[in-house]
Amino acid sequence: MKILLIIFAILAVGVAIYFYNLLTGRITDTDGDLIPDVIEDKIVEIKEEATAIKEATKKKAVKVKKAVKKGISEVSDVVAKPKRGRPAGSKNAPKK
Repeated sequence: MKILLIIFAILAVGVAIYFYNLLTGRITDTDGDLIPDVIEDKIVEIKEEATAIKEATKKKAVKVKKAVKKGISEVSDVVAKPKRGRPAGSKNAPKK
């Protein structure tokens, strides 16, 4: 029970410090949603970076897909069908 009261006291002090800084102008909040503008700006930047990374990854995946298809077609050209019959060095090769 004492631990719970200590946790609530720490939270209450943190909230009080936050609102004091908000009211004195040290923390700016122009839209009034109680989220500092600095944090909102940083979230927008992170979303833009994530979108750019996502687009770059999609482009790279398309390139890799094309390269794999090309590689598969080249491998299928190189690999020949096996000849029928016995191999030249086998024990059961026909004698001359």
